[in-house]
Amino acid sequence: MVSRFVGVSLRHIQQILTPLRESITHKPPFVGGLLQLPPSHLSLFYKTTKDSHGSRHINFANAAPEEKEVMDEAYRKARKMDTDRFSPLLLPDNTDLVKIVRDYLLEGTQSTLKINAELYKLNVYSQGSFFMSHVDTPRNEKMFGSLVVVYPTPHEGGSLVFRHHDENWTFDSSAALSSALPNSISYAAFFSDVDHEILPVKSGHRVSLTYNLCFDDDERPSAKPLVSEHPPAPMEENERKFRSEFEVLLNSPEFLPNGGLLGFKMRHLYQINDKLEHVYGLLKASDAIVYQNLRALGFEPVLYLHYQDTFSREDGRLVNYVPDFENMCGDGGVASLLWGTGWGDNCLSSEEVTWVTPKTTFNTLTTAYPHYGNEATVQYAYAQLCLIVRIGSLGASDSNDYYSLLGITRYASQDTIKAAYRSALLRLHPDKRKLDDPAPPANIGLLQDAFLTLSSATLRTAYDEHLEQNRASPRSARVVSLEEFDCSEGPSDDAISIWSLACRCGGNFKINESDLEHGRHLVECGGCSDVVWVGYEIVKEVERD
Repeated sequence: MVSRFVGVSLRHIQQILTPLRESITHKPPFVGGLLQLPPSHLSLFYKTTKDSHGSRHINFANAAPEEKEVMDEAYRKARKMDTDRFSPLLLPDNTDLVKIVRDYLLEGTQSTLKINAELYKLNVYSQGSFFMSHVDTPRNEKMFGSLVVVYPTPHEGGSLVFRHHDENWTFDSSAALSSALPNSISYAAFFSDVDHEILPVKSGHRVSLTYNLCFDDDERPSAKPLVSEHPPAPMEENERKFRSEFEVLLNSPEFLPNGGLLGFKMRHLYQINDKLEHVYGLLKASDAIVYQNLRALGFEPVLYLHYQDTFSREDGRLVNYVPDFENMCGDGGVASLLWGTGWGDNCLSSEEVTWVTPKTTFNTLTTAYPHYGNEATVQYAYAQLCLIVRIGSLGASDSNDYYSLLGITRYASQDTIKAAYRSALLRLHPDKRKLDDPAPPANIGLLQDAFLTLSSATLRTAYDEHLEQNRASPRSARVVSLEEFDCSEGPSDDAISIWSLACRCGGNFKINESDLEHGRHLVECGGCSDVVWVGYEIVKEVERD
């Protein structure tokens, strides 16, 4: 399964894929979003006097404006409060906050470690207040980051700005909270080495809690129930970048011009028992971004296990099930074992895969199996979980459809559609035509119909569904008569005949008698991802007396 780009060097392949790969692997060093909580979690107790004799309570879920002013009056001059002066009922371990940090900020084995969110301080920022750019000093050797929770107090400004490796990101908690569901807090978690600042508050009061995020290497995450069964996904900054970079690739003539398989190795750990189906609902962070955006663009990504074969030079086997190696044995490698099960139809062994993201050591499934050579030994099968998606060839759509009319692909963005429409009008308008141009004049009305249809999300969806219903296959297969195939008879009278047609890649399209009898027409090449629609008619033999 070696990647192959027609007429493109391997080095250039990596250059083409680098922006897409970095949109997955080069994720922002923070995660932020909104989380709705029970009202009781928004309660805060605080001392009003230095001698500790006076105290107050405020619940940000239902506090009146004057109550919030009283709270602010007591502390806005101090701007911050140490943990011996206040006590919130918001405990991150009892919410989805720690799970979100583990699933979306961390990767690999770190995402399996227990995280302690240690309360550090409370801050109140009033109009004009800000915090200059700085990097947090780790409080202990196990601290890896910070978690900032902003209460739902009316305020404007006070955005968090993150800087890391010459890149900037801004998280505006006030804007997020202004349209949030009741009893919601905003949060931002980031690594300790990230430079950050709080921009000036323009109005109101920004009240926040800061927690130190620390690893507890001696324990695994607890199984205590979470507050919300399905926490909302945080606002992923690299999601837009992945989609835009993928659309650029789809419009590039250098990217899989003849179609093919694109592979993404998963970057998070998932519990795999005897099936893969449940993993779709567990995909996290960058893995979820890849899956959801591919589906949004009309593709059908499928989870596979990529097994490495230590007994051959092949790149391995892709299977869409979990093999039962405990009941397998043989003297060959993983590849021969998988084919020997009779499940070879579920293997993508002969197709080349272009890998976007590399394998990760922490996401390897290891299974032992008995091996019989000169003597019985125990061998191990190693597999990585991955998403595989089939990409159609460039320009495979109907030459009369709206996309081809505008010279774009089915994955074009709105900006691309608009630019293509304007360019087509200038290029094809009758007033711009040369007198000696032999091409027929363009139908300007059809161009306008194409633009209006593809510019509307509703009309475009309906139009795409129409195209799907009228396509013979996911990749506009060319029609080939069975007469163009070469037939090879078997060595015996009862052997099955096989018809073969050479493909431009050097492989072959093959179809046999059983396929014909069962009405199979779509045939894939054994060496690439090309597909042909085989035309034939079954003629029943008439028995004669």
